[in-house]
Amino acid sequence: MHKQHILTIVFFIAALALTGQAAAAPDAVAALEKKVRSYTSFKADFVQTLTHRQSGTTETRQGSIIFRKPDSLRWETVHPSRELIVVTDSAVWNYIPDEEVAYKYPLDILKDSDTIMRFITGRANLDSDFEIEVEEEQGSTRIHLYPYHPQQTLTEAVLWVDTQSGELKKVAVTDFYGNENMLEFSDMQFDIESGTDSFRFSPPAGTDIEDRTSDKVMEKKLFQ
Repeated sequence: MHKQHILTIVFFIAALALTGQAAAAPDAVAALEKKVRSYTSFKADFVQTLTHRQSGTTETRQGSIIFRKPDSLRWETVHPSRELIVVTDSAVWNYIPDEEVAYKYPLDILKDSDTIMRFITGRANLDSDFEIEVEEEQGSTRIHLYPYHPQQTLTEAVLWVDTQSGELKKVAVTDFYGNENMLEFSDMQFDIESGTDSFRFSPPAGTDIEDRTSDKVMEKKLFQ
């Protein structure tokens, strides 16, 4: 599973899990919190832009996402290459069609004690884990998050929230090396009838399955 993918997914769900944080940034966070509480599911298209600081190159990916509370997720990249990440009720699957391989991880990876992984379960506390700064701009509010304990994969994150609707429009994550991972959303629809099939996965015939559900060092392999 690509580190850039999982970081963006985690921070996206982190924003969706914002509750009880209004004291840090009353208007912006409260608006996002209100929007989050108002729906049970959504789907959206995304454009992901990865900027590599050292080389100065950028990579763009396109796809779609379906999310259902509390943490069911279907993340599908369709361009320039296909990749699927599905959080089911029993495992986390990462399927790469071109390589005919599917990686299966236990749900325990979502319960890691690390600050980043705690976002997926909604147990992260922005007030205790981050310094928060809010900046208003035309039509939206930027929420800057600076971790009190920076990690190699996370030194800063920015959330763009629509001023009127309270919807999350964009997420950017910067790592220790200055590389940026930005995700922009469009055609967002709420309380959609996704059905349970969206959050199920059965590897197609002929797929090589890498089962890491009992791997004692699964975190190292997952993020390498």
